[in-house]
Amino acid sequence: MAQSIEENARIILKALAERPRAGVGAEEIPGDELAAIMGLSPDEINDAVAVLVDAGFVEWLQEMGTAPYLFSVVWVTPRGRYGI
Repeated sequence: MAQSIEENARIILKALAERPRAGVGAEEIPGDELAAIMGLSPDEINDAVAVLVDAGFVEWLQEMGTAPYLFSVVWVTPRGRYGI
């Protein structure tokens, strides 16, 4: 049984928040790397990350040529770290 968008968003947020920081700021992760870590499809990742962006828990960089992902990289915000 597939997980809900809410469950996928929670799992992705936790994984992003727990990534070690490389200096100042947040660690960016590309969609394909996130898919490999999470074991989720591009559609599942896109839906969950879009929900997290709308909530202010993560930010993303959207560029041309990132299909099947809606973004090139994503990173957790301070609000996202606080929310987990």
